[in-house]
Amino acid sequence: MAVSPQTPTNTLSQKEKEELDFELLSDQRGETAADYEVLFEVPAAVKEVYQGFELDIAEYNGLDEWILPVPAVYIINQEGKI
Repeated sequence: MAVSPQTPTNTLSQKEKEELDFELLSDQRGETAADYEVLFEVPAAVKEVYQGFELDIAEYNGLDEWILPVPAVYIINQEGKI
């Protein structure tokens, strides 16, 4: 399973486009990432780089803020600890 900060529509589109054979879930408001303390606000310098590539993370994720989870693979135990 993977969790994406994208809107549900963009998450589904990504799953179909990439032909993923596992669940891709939407955490659009970053609540799950925040619960695991892996959510961060994109720094201004990085935001400028993304915008230079015409990438608007806030719009793509359906939010007013530029937030992303730390990209990684997490193993989560039964107590919910990473």
